[in-house]
Amino acid sequence: MPVFAVGLINPGADVGFTTYFLTSTPAFSSDVPTPSIFGAAMLSNYDPPYTFALDGGVGNLVVNDLGSAPFTAEITAAVPEPGQWAMMGLTFCGVAGYGYRRFRANKAA
Repeated sequence: MPVFAVGLINPGADVGFTTYFLTSTPAFSSDVPTPSIFGAAMLSNYDPPYTFALDGGVGNLVVNDLGSAPFTAEITAAVPEPGQWAMMGLTFCGVAGYGYRRFRANKAA
């Protein structure tokens, strides 16, 4: 009876998880991989949820439930806080005001 191992690893941090399954629909082959649904989970070193930080600090990949078929995951994006939005808005207004002032000064001359 074949045993299928599914997992994710973050090599830089030496962390990850693996879960072993007894069934695959359709049949899965490493020679010709196709999308498959794995079932009959038998062993796991996984404690949900499991979070992988994405490069550049742009968010996370969060694996919620590996025991269901298909397992669920989500990508969470880093969203600026309200204070950061306010600072960006003030900066934009300052740059626009400076440009307008230079435009008026050049037009008057």
